[in-house]
Amino acid sequence: MHSIIKKIHYLSLVILFSFVSTHISAVELTQEEVDGIDFQLHGIALFGGTDVFSSSIKVLTKSPFSHIGIIVHDASGNIDDETSWYCFESTGSAGEVLKRNPPHVRVTPWADVCQDYGGSITTRLLTFEEGSEPDGKVLTDYIRATNGRIYETKIFELVKSLMNWNKQAGPDALFCSELAAETFMQLGYMERGEDGDGLANNWLPAEFSVAQGSGLSLQGATLGDELYIKTYRLGRFVRLSLWLRKHLSCRGGGAATA
Repeated sequence: MHSIIKKIHYLSLVILFSFVSTHISAVELTQEEVDGIDFQLHGIALFGGTDVFSSSIKVLTKSPFSHIGIIVHDASGNIDDETSWYCFESTGSAGEVLKRNPPHVRVTPWADVCQDYGGSITTRLLTFEEGSEPDGKVLTDYIRATNGRIYETKIFELVKSLMNWNKQAGPDALFCSELAAETFMQLGYMERGEDGDGLANNWLPAEFSVAQGSGLSLQGATLGDELYIKTYRLGRFVRLSLWLRKHLSCRGGGAATA
């Protein structure tokens, strides 16, 4: 019975990503490539999707953001060189699902993410207090261990996160803001607890934004202002609606003047 329930949860997630996600996944790093890089923490990326799923999240959370990723960089490179940046996130795309590759945690070159994502992208870079610089080994070990881990398949856990109702951690599968919060907890910048904000799976992308981040108190680090990297690219349904409105109004106007 338990296996049947798990399959139902997974099937619902597959259907969700197959029919409503417009996220186009860039080429992620292989596990071998991830294992060959020492990572360092740099900031967060807040995404505003244009598909139905993303739009629903934005409406429910009253925020322009529907997804979050962690910006990391190659510790051996120049931090100011964005070619050394990567996005550590839990996500998926319809194309991947159709190829039997379910949504999961991955590391993707930052430039590819910026180029391929169909919505808006906003960054908030981190500054660290003296003596509170991130432990690169802890971060690297966590990224390597979680890379490839499946996206959360328990729909009810996702729903309960909207109300801060999750009562226990679920680290075996991770949704995007859960991964972000867990990363900060692993590094000691967020306090871990037994309920409420102390659980990574009770955090939402919106709560990492300036507008709704009043409850986010990082210890030894500060998230900077929001920097807009990419604006919206209109979604399929929006483009279709605008096209229909334009052409129908033109026809109506023509009839009226005849």
